[in-house]
Amino acid sequence: MADTDPAAGAAVVPEAAGNEFLEFASAAIRHARRVIVGVVGVSVVLFGVALIFLPGPAFVVIPAGLAILGTEFVWARRLLRSVRQRAQQEFRSLWGEADPASKPDDAARGRPDDRR
Repeated sequence: MADTDPAAGAAVVPEAAGNEFLEFASAAIRHARRVIVGVVGVSVVLFGVALIFLPGPAFVVIPAGLAILGTEFVWARRLLRSVRQRAQQEFRSLWGEADPASKPDDAARGRPDDRR
């Protein structure tokens, strides 16, 4: 039972009970966040799967859903990483070159930069 502080006239909660409440609240917030991220992420992925059959950019929406899920779930991060690597391999096999982000710029190839 809580003691009363004679000066304030209010109930004093023991420190241990306050810590237990904070731990419970923190765990509840973490769990609620995971549930919300899971529901939103799965919804976006399912919408992307529907866009495979409907007109729309499924190849953009599905990775976006995996990225949302990846903020809370390790399995989604790993799946997104493998999808990204597979897409890079397909890009290289189609175009026969490295992805554009890895190309050296003109200055590195010894060409003057005419944009100055």
